[in-house]
Amino acid sequence: MSDEPLIEERYAPDQAQPDYAKPRQFQVLATCIFLNRTSAAQARHLLEAFLEEYPSPERLRTADPKDIQERYFKHLGLYRRAGWLVRMADQLLQDPPRPGILRQKTYQNAGYACEIAHLAGIGPYASDAWRLFCKKPFYAGHQIVVADEWRTLEPKDKDLKRYVQRKRREEQIRVLTDDVVSRMAAVQLSSASASRLKPTSQSGLLIGSGDSALRVPQRIIDQARGISLASSENARNRRSSRVSATKS
Repeated sequence: MSDEPLIEERYAPDQAQPDYAKPRQFQVLATCIFLNRTSAAQARHLLEAFLEEYPSPERLRTADPKDIQERYFKHLGLYRRAGWLVRMADQLLQDPPRPGILRQKTYQNAGYACEIAHLAGIGPYASDAWRLFCKKPFYAGHQIVVADEWRTLEPKDKDLKRYVQRKRREEQIRVLTDDVVSRMAAVQLSSASASRLKPTSQSGLLIGSGDSALRVPQRIIDQARGISLASSENARNRRSSRVSATKS
């Protein structure tokens, strides 16, 4: 399974920052309109040229769909997408997505809802891509915290599926790594004598001295203390159980 980043990721807003502007959302949606049912190898260079010429909805909304069709879609054999793109850009400015407002749309006799489902050319694939790459920073721009969509979304598009699976694997690795580091820190802290533990100018403790000294961040110390306390409590419970069994 390839972990190569998707084209959509290249144009996505920074997931850690609020997205106050529309260009990044627009670029993700335009990417989806280009790529839907189209080979990425065929469309990539045309998409890059298109977004260089039309990086924002303001630039595209007044463009001539016939000109876009001739230059960007004729060789792909696609005859409706130029019009979709121009209308999508205008709608994104006139009727942008609003937090908490889900728009309804029917696609192949099945209904679905998303904040941007009302836009021209937007189907389930583009809606899922917006949820994965744009929703969190979009809501953050309105001072609203929402969960990462990759945790629960089950997209049907194979590339979006691959992205979701990659993000979940990365999360599993992060959790396992934090757990291992915490347990190692707990062992080090429990075996180190008090004389070898020195406060540092940064938050945390310094174990040992010289080049071999190890600075344990405060976050790890707090986790380690929690593990140590839980282990001590379990040990006391086991001893109490053995004593009770002996007396009986």
